[in-house]
Amino acid sequence: MDWAMKFLPVQYREHMSDIFGKRGRSWHISAVITRATVESKHEVECFGHIFNNCTQNSFAVLSIIEDLLQKVKLEYPGVTTAYLRSDNAGCYHNGPLLLSLREVGVRTGVRPVRYDFSEPQAGKDICDRKTAAMKADIKRWVNEKHDVVTAEDMKAAPVSHGGIKGCRAAVVEVDTTRERNKDNKIPGISVLNNFQYEECGIRVWKAYNIGPGRLIPYSGLGVTPQGDTGIRVVKPFGQATPRGSVGESVRYQSEIYSCQETGCVLTFKTQAEADNHMDTGKHCLEVDCESMYDRVRRKWAGIVTGVTFAPDVPTTSSQGENSGSAFREHDPRPLGWALKVTK
Repeated sequence: MDWAMKFLPVQYREHMSDIFGKRGRSWHISAVITRATVESKHEVECFGHIFNNCTQNSFAVLSIIEDLLQKVKLEYPGVTTAYLRSDNAGCYHNGPLLLSLREVGVRTGVRPVRYDFSEPQAGKDICDRKTAAMKADIKRWVNEKHDVVTAEDMKAAPVSHGGIKGCRAAVVEVDTTRERNKDNKIPGISVLNNFQYEECGIRVWKAYNIGPGRLIPYSGLGVTPQGDTGIRVVKPFGQATPRGSVGESVRYQSEIYSCQETGCVLTFKTQAEADNHMDTGKHCLEVDCESMYDRVRRKWAGIVTGVTFAPDVPTTSSQGENSGSAFREHDPRPLGWALKVTK
């Protein structure tokens, strides 16, 4: 999930007085990755919630998640669990949102299992790619002598050209009068990045899978029930478009499109195949295909790491590239030494 940059209203012909003092339209992009069976391919579809007026806070995100899970349950009746992921923006990384997701799962029938926060500059590529395609369609619509000044216009612009594959949008309004959980807090949430919902509480980690985590019981948090968010749908989502499917990638001789992930060696015949591959992140890393520059960096990192953390081991020029692995065996640092600590 990710909030896209606010869209400034634009007209085909604008007076100078209309250029200044514009209020941007907020829109939120959610990439839903589903799989019918264990053997089937992943399918990616993006849902956009567009607002005429909206404060990008935790209650707005909670309203979007509840509406999204209801839509997913309606179209995928077999889905019962969900894994959520976003960046560390304040509207996502807060107690009121995280402590209300359990009730949302009961109301929608799709139980959130985990909520993971991505590292900086990572994990939002799917949303960014779909946002770019929607902006291109809106710009094309404006060039055809139309105005895009409201959320309804933003929804109508991509539909006019047949829509974007695997992407739908709806115009909604948040009912701020229903907010009840402003005082819900999780101790030390600023250093926690992974949350797993269990029967008796929330298990938290500072970094994914580092140690058993810490279980915070619901009874000790004093959670205030939120209740139905009551988001109002002004313009509903349209009909489902063909979704992008991602499976095993095949390497061809005449490919020209490559994966943008560092170290991935897969290439594809079309841009659509490359985008579908990057949506699920099943990258193929081959050490043999590394460049000379990458090999030099690996060797240098191994040598420097060894000298820094194991000075008691004698080093000679004949050790070469094996010195890094030998030094790492004597690394005295405890597990989780780089995690954040509260002040």
